[in-house]
Amino acid sequence: MDGQVYLSPLRLQNDRLHCHKFSSAEINSAHASLCLHRKGIHLQGVPGSAKEKVPLPELWRFHAYCLISVRVGAIIAAAGDGRRFSEHGDAPRKQFVMLGGEPLFIHSLRCFLASQLIERTVLAVPAGAVESSTELVKLEFGGKDVEVIAGGAERQESVYNAFRAIRENVEVVVVHDAARPFLRSLWIEKTVEAVKEYDGAIVALRATDTLKSSRIGMIDATIDRTLIWQAQTPQTFKADILDQAFEKAERDGITSTDESQLVENVGGKVAIVEGSPLNLKVTTKRDLVLAKTILSMETND
Repeated sequence: MDGQVYLSPLRLQNDRLHCHKFSSAEINSAHASLCLHRKGIHLQGVPGSAKEKVPLPELWRFHAYCLISVRVGAIIAAAGDGRRFSEHGDAPRKQFVMLGGEPLFIHSLRCFLASQLIERTVLAVPAGAVESSTELVKLEFGGKDVEVIAGGAERQESVYNAFRAIRENVEVVVVHDAARPFLRSLWIEKTVEAVKEYDGAIVALRATDTLKSSRIGMIDATIDRTLIWQAQTPQTFKADILDQAFEKAERDGITSTDESQLVENVGGKVAIVEGSPLNLKVTTKRDLVLAKTILSMETND
């Protein structure tokens, strides 16, 4: 044991996964803060790695996603009509637009299928695209088990349809927007880990701009941006409370643009996992240009 050095999960993940990888700086940071070592052993090139010992329980807590015993399912919401993306009807729905030679939704689907946490994956697409999407998935991933279902008129209905398809088989559900192609496995793992303690956890981005509220074109107030987070996905929840949330929303006629609000409505406690500006949602053609730039940078990194 004394002669062994434990590599961080990030480096191992980079070796085995084909989804978006972590930079050397991120890996070194993880090593420096969470590596286990014995007296006289240090990690070459990682500043401070030999200065303090990290107890074994700390390492196991970081590795908990590998040991988690709950059944986890993934839902990819890809049924939107993309009105803002193809406002003149001159483009395909955004989830099917090509990015790096692949339909947009394929990028996040690949990350879920590579994750050792996810047992079942459901892809919700427009009703008229179930057959073609199934063929695309088979062509890209072969025999990987992905259930493709028809979504609804709104995102909430699509996610609910997908949730009902896997409800009996999972205890935790991870929901992700197909229009966010730069999904990282670490966000899946961190939100699933947080659900051990909370009812849910979402990836979100701290507000950085100065924020104003206004109702009639004049400033009413300046908002404390330190309290503001911009919600992203993935969003992960205990299946039981998500079930309650959807039932209440259906019963009360509530429509929301994300599941965390529905869970809040039934008293659920939802944690925040800090995301990244690179977790871009492709909503407009300008966003697609940015996504192509990000992909090019990551490919050349």
